[in-house]
Amino acid sequence: MEHAPPAAPAVRETLERLLASETFGRSERARRLLRYLVEREQAGEADRLKGVSIAMDVFGKDGDFDASTDAVVRVQAGRLRELLDQYFANEGIAEPVRIAIPRGGYVPSYELNAIRLPGDARSATG
Repeated sequence: MEHAPPAAPAVRETLERLLASETFGRSERARRLLRYLVEREQAGEADRLKGVSIAMDVFGKDGDFDASTDAVVRVQAGRLRELLDQYFANEGIAEPVRIAIPRGGYVPSYELNAIRLPGDARSATG
């Protein structure tokens, strides 16, 4: 059985809670990167989510950025993945939508969260 992807409003609501969380509170770079990745993907621009465009748009690198000598995007994406795992294991355990950045790329994926805490009225149907 196929499941429909989470509705865009549910993704945006999860993103805003995530960005305001204690887990992400100390990492401005991770917040900027996550917002950029989710907003571009939600705008239908997933094809733009490449290392060079991320380096320029998020981290202020110039047009001659070379990913083979500057690992800023890979390093920050790795840190972002760790923070997402930490958030969804703790503060965000009952979030209706889980956001992930699969290894090997920068396009976010979303899945409905099967874990529900008693009294959790949030809905992923948007």
